[in-house]
Amino acid sequence: MSLLDELLVSADEETVPSTTVDVSIAGKLLTLRFEQVGGVQWAEITAKSPARAESPLDRRYGYNFQAAALKAAPLCGAVIEDGVPVKYEAKKWAALFAKLPGSDISAVCSAIWALNQWEPEQRLEALKKARSVVSEKKLD
Repeated sequence: MSLLDELLVSADEETVPSTTVDVSIAGKLLTLRFEQVGGVQWAEITAKSPARAESPLDRRYGYNFQAAALKAAPLCGAVIEDGVPVKYEAKKWAALFAKLPGSDISAVCSAIWALNQWEPEQRLEALKKARSVVSEKKLD
């Protein structure tokens, strides 16, 4: 079995990263769960979310991170009802987002963005650092 074959099998066995976000609607607490979307799917979403010139984060990554997160939410999100994740269609998510305060929208966008952009970047950087330490030890 090749290295790539082994890694593909290992990737199939990994748990999909997820996070929860608590929001407030109609005076009640609502818990949302979001999972990381596939890389190709995230790339398609970000390609359809043009960067805002006035946003340093958008300029750095080349896309509107809030628009991308809100587009991804119906694809990767669920509402926790009685401890069970329940998926809803995009129209319901849009209706929910229209009723949430800005701080809750920011929390949702940040959580989805972190799952799909920030955390994978951090894992990659950690792997690169670990590899360079191993390489340096071999040279000693």
